[in-house]
Amino acid sequence: MKHGAERAIADERAADERYRIGLRREESRRVPVHQGYGDARRIPSKAALTPVPPRRGLLGRVELAEHTDFFDGTNFYIGSRPLDADGLMVFSWAAPIASTFFQNRGTHDLCPRVTARRTLLRRGGQITDYVDDDGPAPRTAEPFAARRLSIPKAPARRPLPGRSIPEQRSLKSAAQARTDRQPAQPQQTASTLRAGLAVLAAIEAPRAERLTSVLATLQPDQYTHVTAAADASVVIQGHPGTGKTVIAAHRAAFLVHRDNEQRCRSVLIVGPTAHYVRHISGVIDDLVEEEGSVDSLAIEEVLLEFRGLSAQIDGSQPVVLRDTHSELAEFAEQAARLLRDEGEIGPRVAHADCVRHVYEALRHNRVGRARLTRDRDWARYLRELPEFELASTQRRYLGLLAACGVAAAGAPPYAYDHVIVDEAQDLTALEWAVLMRMNRGSWTLLGDINQRRSDLSCHSWSRVSTVLGRPLAVETLRCGYRSTAAIMQFAGRLLSREEQTVESLQTGGVPPAIRKARPTELYIRVSAEVSAVLSRHPEGTAAVISMAPQQVVRALRIAGYHEDPADDTTMVRDGERVRVLDPQEARGLEFDAAIVVEPGNFPPRLGGHGLLYTSLTRANRELVIIHSNPLPAALRRPGGASTTPADPAWKAARRQRGA
Repeated sequence: MKHGAERAIADERAADERYRIGLRREESRRVPVHQGYGDARRIPSKAALTPVPPRRGLLGRVELAEHTDFFDGTNFYIGSRPLDADGLMVFSWAAPIASTFFQNRGTHDLCPRVTARRTLLRRGGQITDYVDDDGPAPRTAEPFAARRLSIPKAPARRPLPGRSIPEQRSLKSAAQARTDRQPAQPQQTASTLRAGLAVLAAIEAPRAERLTSVLATLQPDQYTHVTAAADASVVIQGHPGTGKTVIAAHRAAFLVHRDNEQRCRSVLIVGPTAHYVRHISGVIDDLVEEEGSVDSLAIEEVLLEFRGLSAQIDGSQPVVLRDTHSELAEFAEQAARLLRDEGEIGPRVAHADCVRHVYEALRHNRVGRARLTRDRDWARYLRELPEFELASTQRRYLGLLAACGVAAAGAPPYAYDHVIVDEAQDLTALEWAVLMRMNRGSWTLLGDINQRRSDLSCHSWSRVSTVLGRPLAVETLRCGYRSTAAIMQFAGRLLSREEQTVESLQTGGVPPAIRKARPTELYIRVSAEVSAVLSRHPEGTAAVISMAPQQVVRALRIAGYHEDPADDTTMVRDGERVRVLDPQEARGLEFDAAIVVEPGNFPPRLGGHGLLYTSLTRANRELVIIHSNPLPAALRRPGGASTTPADPAWKAARRQRGA
């Protein structure tokens, strides 16, 4: 053990406690200021912004080569909020000076003077370890010299989860100490991976049901995207597991942080599903300091809110390209203007009736004597629209009715300073047209064109740029933080060679297992495999992804599982939990292990396998494929996966069923 490590941990714990006490003292002096935003209301009904107590302590520490005019001393801390009291100098993670901690060569004047950085690691909220990294400036003395503090007895040094910490704190020696362990080592060197030991520990740790903040180990490229200027519109393109959702959630917290010089008053995160919204809520709850400043919504929630009708919708999807074309929003706006001039819609008319009037005007392609379009193809499409009562119950026409609702409202009822859209590759031009009415600022779009689930969504980022009417800079992420290289290489067979560009931190890994079953035994096999997977990941998370989730649920019920009353996609037995999802619901989520059932039944899109590719890349550690029908041709190529013999649980299940 490095000499003085116990003392250093105790010292950092004492500083952390003083920091929290100082923040509470400052917060008690603050007078809450309720800020009103006039007509800039947001979709969820929330109270005015109110401060909440700090949830997070110190993140890390920076040592400089020499004294500076910025403060007295040569080292300082990075925390959730700034503090200069009781001998502590702490800067906020959202302040420009924080780049000295997050980036090797950041934009702040002090970045070249950094000799060392210390990342503080926690377990159960308490500091248990640290990782020191060198900075660009040469060291002239031992960094982070012990302060003269009155501290409790030093605790025993606890290692990072699952490994023994070597005496030397460098990443190189740590990697050498792990050469006999399976399966993965980071490809990055100390110059590109910050706090490498902590990052690797986090990657290999069991997944949680909710995404948690990784602020202390945020990597330089992630920090760059998180802290980009609020007035910049950008697309962040990346393969599965490259950290897009981490960037989305942390960027929302940064944009509304009180120490951000370009602070936004309100930010919206739009995700693909309600499951995604719950998944990122851990980060939002942890980092966002003012309630009501960040809203998280699924795209369907946004559309339903703008539609403003009580009718429930079915599971139908748009059928033809015109169902999703942005010109429908233009027709709705034109119809609403004409109807407003004639007094048919307005503030004294119920919203549902206004939506009906706009929709019926589209169906008839006219308001009074004025036609909405003279294009024959569009006129035919509008003429064939179903009656309002039927359309209001179909998911196929949700985007159209939302556009009618937006147009009928006149002035935008909800507005945000910045809108972040995750899984942005799946939005149609019509959905973008609706979202545009909510955004009075710029965009951060995150996604992967290879994961498009439908041929009706925008086929490229340039198409999205055209619909939004503004240029979008495209940034590419290439480092994979989630899945092992074995999983990514297997899933990558669905892509062209040019698109297989992700570099997984977890090199190697167990090859995906392919298990073939008779058609009559398929779901019995799935049930047995669930038990086997859960036994291998007792502290982690697992999911079954299938085009027929009800068949999976039925098999699990027979095996003794029951639905979780709080989440009908979760099956429980004797404390074990497994999610059962269709490919749509699995988007944006991650698990320790995933079982993908009948890949050949996943509908392809033109020139790709977006839904299947997404499903195959949800797993962090283990991927199992169970099928009775032929696999897609790309997955039948030899190499990269193993067809394994039946495990004992499967044999036992067959005996119980009399197979």
